[in-house]
Amino acid sequence: MVRSGLKSFLAVEEAFHVVEAVGTLSEMLHVLRNEPIDVLLLDFKLGDGDGILGGIKALNLQPKLKILILTAFVEDAIVLSAKQANFAGVLFKSVQEDTLIETILNIATKQMTFEDCLPKEWACSLSFIPKHTFTPREITILDCLALGKTNIEIARELMLAEKTIRNYIHELFKKINVTNRTEAAAYWLKSSFLNRDK
Repeated sequence: MVRSGLKSFLAVEEAFHVVEAVGTLSEMLHVLRNEPIDVLLLDFKLGDGDGILGGIKALNLQPKLKILILTAFVEDAIVLSAKQANFAGVLFKSVQEDTLIETILNIATKQMTFEDCLPKEWACSLSFIPKHTFTPREITILDCLALGKTNIEIARELMLAEKTIRNYIHELFKKINVTNRTEAAAYWLKSSFLNRDK
């Protein structure tokens, strides 16, 4: 219903051409392989993955794409991960229609920075400081997780057995206190952003 509503009110704006409205990351990637897109509105939570990792894959297909994450969650990790991934901004799903339209136009014409796209009430804390050190191999694996690569793809890249990669990932999960690949990717994207700005 939300997706249909967005498509309907954006389609009547003369400045926009709505290419497609899809419900999964796999459908999104299929569209991006076949259609040039200026701005992508991307839900943070989807049935087959989250918007951060999906957006990274989208940028691999169309590097000039501007991605705007829509979320119902007030989490600093979402903001930090989106900025590190070079997305255009983050907005609440409850955003007013005129604000959304203005934001899309401004990021399409590069008149709005990432910070400009954040809701005013969003108090983004930068208090997160990584408490761990990592080996070069662990860093490579975390980089691959942030890019959404599978165990098989990581194994091929490092020329290791898939079982070895599974063991590495299992140990990394315990080391950084996460339970899945999405959480590990978000941790690493956020960590990279904070370390970069120091």
